[in-house]
Amino acid sequence: MVRRAASIKAITELGVLSPTRAYFLKNSSSIDDLIRKGRILAFQQDISGRKLKKAESELVSYLREAGFIHPSEDLILGFNVGRLYRRVYDSFRDCFVTEIQDITNEWYEHFVALSLADIQSIKSVLSSNLSVQRYQVLILRYGLTERGAKSFAEIGKEFGWSQNRAMNVEEDAIDRLKHLSCQTGREGKFLPPIFEAPGWIKEAIYKIEGDIDALHLDPIFEKERKLYLELDELHKDPAFRKERRLYGDLKKYTEIAPFRIREDHDRTADELPIKDLGLSGYIVRSLSCAGIHTVQDLLDLRIDLKTIPGIGQGAIEALTEKMHAFGYIDWPKSDSQE
Repeated sequence: MVRRAASIKAITELGVLSPTRAYFLKNSSSIDDLIRKGRILAFQQDISGRKLKKAESELVSYLREAGFIHPSEDLILGFNVGRLYRRVYDSFRDCFVTEIQDITNEWYEHFVALSLADIQSIKSVLSSNLSVQRYQVLILRYGLTERGAKSFAEIGKEFGWSQNRAMNVEEDAIDRLKHLSCQTGREGKFLPPIFEAPGWIKEAIYKIEGDIDALHLDPIFEKERKLYLELDELHKDPAFRKERRLYGDLKKYTEIAPFRIREDHDRTADELPIKDLGLSGYIVRSLSCAGIHTVQDLLDLRIDLKTIPGIGQGAIEALTEKMHAFGYIDWPKSDSQE
């Protein structure tokens, strides 16, 4: 286990010789900064063969002995995992450090603390949601194997592809993960949450929670709670129990029974959810992520369906077949595909 930088309060605790101590106290703003510099120097020495000055070498040696520095291979794995998360979660990309010069002690300690169980949990999610080809490309590209991260040229050579083909497969895999991560209820939790949230995110959460608590002091929310209690009382009426029973009977025929049911009653287009077209869950989720929830949304669409992530030619053909089956014979109109 790596020793945390916050556990040391003074450079004298490291036992560093006086000349070395004087050198770094002159060039570092704090103990935290001193430990960060030592960790960066150790990484550069291990990976690029950087020649260290005497004082730098002594600092690295003392930090290693004190447990502040881990093998550079552990740090590289952390960088690779951070790169993967950064690609998938665009809205949090600035949270993940991918270069040694940007490392903080907090991120260093996150990265080297990654365990085999953490890596296996990531690989399990990837293998469960990607094709074999996409999965293999990602674990090679982001170093989730004992062989380390590979370039696109190396991946292409391994599979007998061009470098561009390897890049395209990786891009498709990332797009698929982005799509899955944007589903309702899964944002931020699709890939395992193996990193502790940065301090600024914790502060933002605390502030938002405080604002919500303060807002709930408004009398309108007390009124809402009373109305919900009244609603609960209303729902005890036999009429509501009968309604629930009837909805259960309806679900048995419309959702559970293994039959395709064509709706012939006068249901208007703007009432019909796209999930009722009988499309695959993947197509429905892709359209939902693009803000398309009803047939009317499809009828109003003025962009090429192929620009929507997850919607390819096969999905368009399936959509067309279902729309025609439900009576929308003239869909898609030519102007919606321009």
